[in-house]
This record gives sequence, C-alpha cells and structure tokens, in this order.
Amino acid sequence: MLLPSSTTRTYSGVQKLKSPVFRGCWKSSLRRQETFAPGARSQLVSGPFGVYRYGMQTLTARQHEQHWRDQVAALQVSLENQRVDLQDITSNMQRQYKDMQEQQLKRGAATEAQAKALTAQLCSKDQEIALLQEKQVQQQRLHQNELADMTKKQNILQSEFAEMLKDTVQHLHAQRKAAYAKVAQI
Repeated sequence: MLLPSSTTRTYSGVQKLKSPVFRGCWKSSLRRQETFAPGARSQLVSGPFGVYRYGMQTLTARQHEQHWRDQVAALQVSLENQRVDLQDITSNMQRQYKDMQEQQLKRGAATEAQAKALTAQLCSKDQEIALLQEKQVQQQRLHQNELADMTKKQNILQSEFAEMLKDTVQHLHAQRKAAYAKVAQI
C-alpha cells in the first residue's frame, strides 16, 4: 500500500501526520488521516494504541452528537411551537378580556342610561301626580263652593217658597173667610 506524501509510517504501523496539528485533538487528526490516507483503516486496526477503537468511539460520539442535535432541534421546534401557542392563547385571552370589558362597559352604560331614564320618568310621574293632586284639590274646593252656593240657593228658594206658600195659604184663608162671610150673609 502506498501512503500519500503528507503522511509517514511510524514504528507500529500507525500513520502520523507531518503537520504539528496532530499533537492537538485526536478526533481532528483521525479525520485528517481518513481523508489523506483512505487505506489506513486496516493499518489502524492493528495499531498498538487502539486508534481504531478511538475512531469507533468518535463515530459513535458523532452519531450521538447528531442524535442529540436532532433532539435539541426538535425540542427547539417544540419550544417555538409552545411559544407561538402561548402567544396565541395570550392574545386570545387578551381579546376575550377586552371584549368582556367592552361588554361590561356597554352594560354599565346601558344600565346607567336606563336608570337616568327611569329617574327622569319617575320625576315626571311625580310632577304629574302633584299636578293631578292639585287639580283634585281645586275640583274639591270648586265642588264644595258649588255645594255651598247650591245650599244657599236652596235655602233661599225654601224660604221664598215658604213665604209664597204662607202668602197663598193666607190668601186662601182670607178668600175662604170672605166666602164664608158671604155664605153667612146669605
């Protein structure tokens, strides 16, 4: 197997990059090894330091990392959906609260207007009652005055009739006396 010029063979068959970056993270060096030396995997299996095991752990870690990233993304989507739902619920509740408040204000205004109208109607009815009572008192006074006048007239008529009757009776009595006197002379 031929190795690329950027790698060298070490004492155990593990490839080592000439770059000083190899001294850093082994994940990045393994990634670089796989990139620069495609056939190095078979050499890594037989390595004394278990680079293959580390590579598999790296691959598993990448899979787990991708799994957790997917879960985080799903949770972020879920959280965003819950935020949107919460905003919708909040806006709906605020709208309902405003509608309820407007209805309460309208009912309060209608009740106040109705109370004012009824108060005005009550005042006008009280005034009408007072006027009717005053008219009734005036009519009673007028009736009493008419009754007193009629009583006076009746008394006057009675006294006049009594005088007329007395005069008539006296006149008849005088005529009778005169008639008796004529009859007695005859």
